Amino acid sequence: MARGKVYFNPSPSGWSIRKGSKTYSGVTPYTFDLNEGTYTFDFKKSGYEDVSKTVTIVPGKTQTISWKGVSGTTPPTPTPPTPPPTEEPAFLRIDSTPSGANVYIDNVFTGQQTWTSRIEALPGPHNIKVSGIEGYAETQATATAVSGQTVSINIPMAPLPETEPEPEPEPEPEPEKPAFTPFAQLLQHFTGESTGWWTPIDDFIFWATENFGMDFSSQMSEEDKALFKKQGLSTKILFFGGPMSIQQAPTSALGSQIGKMTAEEFLSSATKDPKGTLKIIQATPKEELSKFFAYIPDDYLKVKVIETVNRLVLDARITIPTWAKISSVVGAAVGLYQISHTLNFLGFLGEEAIQTAGIGIFTLISGENWEDAAAALPEYRNTVNAVVAQVDGLMGIPVLNFWLEKWWPQTKASVYNQIDAYDTQIKAGLAEEKTGSISISTNPTGATVWINDVQETYKTNTVVSKLVPGDYLVRVELDNYKKHEEGIKVLTGEQTDLSVELEPVPGKIVERAGRIQWQAEDSKTGATVGVSWYINDRLESQYTTTDTIDVVPGIYEMRWTAVGYKDYLDTVEVELQTTTKLIVKMEKIEEEPLFPLGEEEEPIPEDEITPQTGRLEVSSNVAAQIFLGGEDTGKKAPASFNLKQGSYSITLQLEGYVSKTTTTIIKADEITNVSIELLAIDQPPEERLLALVSINSNPTSAKMLVNGVFTQKYTPDSVLLEAGDYEISITKSGYYTWSTPLRLVEGI
Repeated sequence: MARGKVYFNPSPSGWSIRKGSKTYSGVTPYTFDLNEGTYTFDFKKSGYEDVSKTVTIVPGKTQTISWKGVSGTTPPTPTPPTPPPTEEPAFLRIDSTPSGANVYIDNVFTGQQTWTSRIEALPGPHNIKVSGIEGYAETQATATAVSGQTVSINIPMAPLPETEPEPEPEPEPEPEKPAFTPFAQLLQHFTGESTGWWTPIDDFIFWATENFGMDFSSQMSEEDKALFKKQGLSTKILFFGGPMSIQQAPTSALGSQIGKMTAEEFLSSATKDPKGTLKIIQATPKEELSKFFAYIPDDYLKVKVIETVNRLVLDARITIPTWAKISSVVGAAVGLYQISHTLNFLGFLGEEAIQTAGIGIFTLISGENWEDAAAALPEYRNTVNAVVAQVDGLMGIPVLNFWLEKWWPQTKASVYNQIDAYDTQIKAGLAEEKTGSISISTNPTGATVWINDVQETYKTNTVVSKLVPGDYLVRVELDNYKKHEEGIKVLTGEQTDLSVELEPVPGKIVERAGRIQWQAEDSKTGATVGVSWYINDRLESQYTTTDTIDVVPGIYEMRWTAVGYKDYLDTVEVELQTTTKLIVKMEKIEEEPLFPLGEEEEPIPEDEITPQTGRLEVSSNVAAQIFLGGEDTGKKAPASFNLKQGSYSITLQLEGYVSKTTTTIIKADEITNVSIELLAIDQPPEERLLALVSINSNPTSAKMLVNGVFTQKYTPDSVLLEAGDYEISITKSGYYTWSTPLRLVEGI
């Protein structure tokens, strides 16, 4: 048992403590280590009033109790009679060799095995018995339990002597199975043995009769039953093409009721009294049931009656033989068994067996009883496998094969496809049973829905289903309205409702600020797209389709990103107390083909390919080392290079000379000449002339780029450039990029 401590520290010290029947004189301060429970302590000290404390011991903790004594005298109180001491419990810890045996104390099973925890027992001697380990004999011993102690005992178990297994008796030869069908019996009578070609048919009819035939043993005497059993004959009759019983069951008063009903009356009776209606069906002979179904003039009513019979039978869990009787009647009613050839009927019988067994699983699925359906499906599959094996066996008989091969393979494939469909439907039903849903509605509607930062396909109002039970963060967004976020708990099998009254974005902009308001959508479909967005490379928000922000007036670099889309960039000029609205058109990234061009696609002739390279020729007044884009080319001036079109930096270096860098643009199929003059280090530095290039645009706030590099400036503005070749570009979202070449020459 778990234990705890209590520490008494009164002022002054030296108090006597009484706990139960035991007194501790002048011992405070004092600590007790006790089992879990509630205890009362009485304290006395001469010249002070008596004190009583009740303490509840908490396992694993130490409690401190202090108080200041009150001066005074307490009149003597009569000492109560001392209660008899409480006997503390006794325990036995029982083990065995080997461990794991069942433990009995005084012939009472404790529910424990050896090697487990201790067992409480009354103080005194006990008979201990251990048993239940294969190969070891039951063993007994004695042990004495002592109050307040745990007594351990180990009982060695004696192994049982090994005995030689008795030899298995040789199996007796099985007696020849008697013929089942009348035709086979005639063959045996005249030939003395069954003809081999008929044996599979005889076996199949026996199997079908035993599983789907009508049992008439209730109408037989005990002597007749014993005679049938002795001769190996079946007490069941299999109907096809009409009644074949040697004995017609008399129509009882209960069974005759169905002949007096209309279809409407039958359906009403089945609704009000299903059990009574089922008894009527069971008591009605087969031919009467056939007439009842056949005489229903309306096809719709006929189907409803047949479905009702199916439901009544399945709800009552009637066995397959009884259901086979009703199923065959229903089949006759809808014309399934109007066959023209007796041999072909054997195949139809297999199909009927499959349909009969499948009605139960169909009913469970229709009622969305998914767990029972999941348990029943393997059994149904096994039944189908057994029937298929039987009918497939008949396919080897030449005469019967002629009939069966016309339809049996298609029927078999259809049945297994149906089983697979049932399996998929059941799994989906079980998955949905173990999930919950959230119904989300907003005012106004049309808001984008996010569940745990994942955008849903449909906008409000909508239901998000098949959610694993747990906590979810739901967010709804609508242009011109504030975002709304709320935590929702989803429960198994339940729908949680969330109704949101969206709050419009305030019309008034924050003082000394301007407003940016945007919405992201697919550039082709117009569907909203969840994006992350940045202002001047600072992340503002993730997984959102629209947003509104008030900022200090100025020019801002904005960027929107989304998985599967190209980044969208824009430069926005925000003016004081003005709203700048943007529609962010996100363009999907086109996937490259994962396979080479087809054989039918001929490659483009080389003379038709547009050139992608140009020629750069570099010269200098000295043989300086040439660097392109900061990389050493390994060549010295003068030199030439074939380069892809684009912008390049050119640097010339030579010991004793001042290095110099310039930029140039290479165009496809053109030659670009660059001449750089280096000055000696001891030579006075030359004066460099810079050109002021002013750039303006309409509209303004376009990004200014020189040789493809953003200058961190926006139109209208200017840049200082040395002599050289440049490409000047300005770009703005929603407009085509504008570019022009520029050559700056000193002295002009």
